[in-house]
Amino acid sequence: MRTVRNTVDTGRTVVCPIHQPSIDIFEAFDELLLMKRGGQVIYAGPLGHHSHKLVEYFEAIPGVPKIKDGYNPATWMLEVSAPSVEAQLNVNFAVIYANSLLYQRNQELIRELSTPPPGSKDLYFPTKYSQPFVTQCKACFWKQHWSYWRNPQYNAIRFFMTIVMGALFGLIFWNKGQKTAKQQDLMNLLGAMYGAILFLGATNASAVQSIVVIERTVFYRERAAGMYSALPYAFAQVAIETIYVAMQTFVYTLLLYSMIGFEWKAEKFLWFYYYILMCFIYFTMYGMMVVALTPGHQIAAIVMSFFLSFWNLFSGFLIPRPQIPIWWRWYYWASPIAWTLYGLVTSQVGDKNTSLEVPGETDFETALIIFLGDYCDRGPNTRKVIDFLISLPSKYPKQSHVFLCGNHDLAFAAFVGVLPAPPDGVEFSETWKEYELSEEREGWYKGDGYEKMHLQGRRWAGSIKVRFNTAKGTEYKGSIYDAGPTFESYGVPHGSADLMKAVPDEHKKFLADLVWVHEENDVCVETEEGIKHCKLIAVHAGLEKARGVEEQLKYLKARDTRVPKVEALSGRKNVWDIPKELTENPTIVVSGHHAKLHIEGLRLIIDEGGGFENNPVAAVVLPSRKIVRDTDEIFLPNNADGSPPIPHGSRVKVSGMPTFCIPVEDGGVGFNYRLHMAIADKWIELLEKRDEDWRMSDIVHTLTNRRWLEKCIAYAESHDQALVGDKTLAFLLMDKDMYDFMALDRPSTPLIDRGIALHKMIRLVTMGLGGEGYLNFMGNEFGHPEWIDFPRGEQQLPNGQVIPGNNCSYDKCRRRFDLGDANYLRYSGMQEFDQAMQHLEETYGCSL
Repeated sequence: MRTVRNTVDTGRTVVCPIHQPSIDIFEAFDELLLMKRGGQVIYAGPLGHHSHKLVEYFEAIPGVPKIKDGYNPATWMLEVSAPSVEAQLNVNFAVIYANSLLYQRNQELIRELSTPPPGSKDLYFPTKYSQPFVTQCKACFWKQHWSYWRNPQYNAIRFFMTIVMGALFGLIFWNKGQKTAKQQDLMNLLGAMYGAILFLGATNASAVQSIVVIERTVFYRERAAGMYSALPYAFAQVAIETIYVAMQTFVYTLLLYSMIGFEWKAEKFLWFYYYILMCFIYFTMYGMMVVALTPGHQIAAIVMSFFLSFWNLFSGFLIPRPQIPIWWRWYYWASPIAWTLYGLVTSQVGDKNTSLEVPGETDFETALIIFLGDYCDRGPNTRKVIDFLISLPSKYPKQSHVFLCGNHDLAFAAFVGVLPAPPDGVEFSETWKEYELSEEREGWYKGDGYEKMHLQGRRWAGSIKVRFNTAKGTEYKGSIYDAGPTFESYGVPHGSADLMKAVPDEHKKFLADLVWVHEENDVCVETEEGIKHCKLIAVHAGLEKARGVEEQLKYLKARDTRVPKVEALSGRKNVWDIPKELTENPTIVVSGHHAKLHIEGLRLIIDEGGGFENNPVAAVVLPSRKIVRDTDEIFLPNNADGSPPIPHGSRVKVSGMPTFCIPVEDGGVGFNYRLHMAIADKWIELLEKRDEDWRMSDIVHTLTNRRWLEKCIAYAESHDQALVGDKTLAFLLMDKDMYDFMALDRPSTPLIDRGIALHKMIRLVTMGLGGEGYLNFMGNEFGHPEWIDFPRGEQQLPNGQVIPGNNCSYDKCRRRFDLGDANYLRYSGMQEFDQAMQHLEETYGCSL
């Protein structure tokens, strides 16, 4: 208070809030502004010597008790102006003040001081702050320097963690830097760089937050005092962190570079240092930014972890860029970790041009490569796809190439007039009759030459009236075949007869030569038991179960175009499985078409594209059963250096492939687990049978049928069932009773009781026998009664029957995660059973 008094004596005005001060402190003030609750003023004026003016003012109010001798005026003032005293005296001190002479004198003083004297000028300062911008930056930087220098805990831990992590990663990847002969060697290096930048980078981002929170409190106070602006403060904080991060990075780089054993060249070392420095800087700046944008470091930690997870997921290490869904691939380019990994890898091994040993590709030059059809309608690169496919036999004469005809390719060929003519002089118009009721809805082609065109050619080039394709979840592109992109790739509008002239002769020959089926009696295939010789049948969609195999093969080889719709090229569920007569002798059946990747035993369904323009044309390589495709530039040749172009894209590792989970050093792929895909299909198969036809030996065999020492993840059902319009296990068991009898306040039915009991047993047996892990798909764990219902309009079948739509509603296009938590429904008991299963496994390890 002496300091405050001395400041006042220099002619300055000091305003201070006080709370129950002592007599000496209270009487050190000259004037008092006293307000009651609600912000109403009850006194504003001088205190006087020994506060006599304040005391005289309140004692003049009738009913206010006199102050006792030696009593603290501040305490007395608060006591007599309390709300209880107001109520007791039935007065309002604020009104009394407003009607007092003191108030009137204050108002006159305000008016007098508000009027500037003649000839005076307004107070003006040329700048907001007393010092220029550069001086502010220097002062803030010097302040941050001493703040960091006097915080040894933060910096000591920073450098300690740097040394520990650098030594740890250096020991784990000791002397791996020069080993680049194998694909796995490169993956080891990539893993070393990924782990090295992610762990310490995330540590930096987390550690800096507590420092920024403390400094921010000081900044708020000093900014309010007008000492400096926010920009110099931010520059200073970034600058001091950058200096410390640069020193930290040098130590870290020296440890990693020397222990991992990269090539000692100045430019490589400096590039390595640069990329890691930039990485640690953006990690640290990100942690500082998150704190600056959030109220506190607790919320900042939550926000930071969310985005760090996305950076990590889309870095290109966990999921290679070509395998990231196209609609998420933009985030790969937005992830700074992806750029850091790219820079580190290219700076260290980008100059190497030696051959790389890739497991399973040593026999590629002489392999049998089967392309599975649907080369058109995948986007504006259709023409380039066909150009590339045509070029393969001449570039790789030792390979055997098979180009299957897909239903899209058949329709394309029909439109340009290269389909084989029907036998016996039958006209193509005969193929229209069976489906003529769909002509108006599908908008069949009626342009030049349609009179002699096959049904599928007219459908392919038509203009469908329905805009939305509920099966794919996208809008139609021109026709029911989505043929618009193919027309675009040849430079003509959709539905134009000019396409017949625009398609080059070599493309027409390619379409004309496509085979409907490929059959070989002796093909080498790699299995878990080694190389096997078996029969091969490759057909775009599959073979029908209800028809004889020989009969189907005969008309497929003959390419009988009298058939309006070739089920082997366009069927779905009816061609999914291998016909029973082919199971007697080992026969591998290869197909595409189904927009799925499904490999079970010798049945290969390889088509994740499904006609979408951003997904690749797939091929399978035998004997290795490798699946190859390219998603970067749809099969544009990139083999200027002589390397095989087809495997340029990503490798798809699926559970049906042998050696999938065998260590790399033993000749496998090296994954830890595979999904036991056959279990879910087995339960669907059994639910179609009578209870008395269930065979326990068959169930146990399916659940335990896995290769020795190969770990499996078991699951009773998957989302695939709902996505293709099938039902969940619970709905297959209980059907429509689920809508009316799942509430606990209603009586159950025998169907509900049986369904719940079997549902629990199916999951318990699956977890107990199915593998080393158990996967529980959200949304299916309690068997909700609604499967996914995509938005769809009204549909008219060829026979004239009308199937009502759902008015393109998204209402059922979602999952019901809330049913298991509803304690008034029987679903809650099913969920509790699942929890008990998990507890049993965690406690006793009951899975086999």
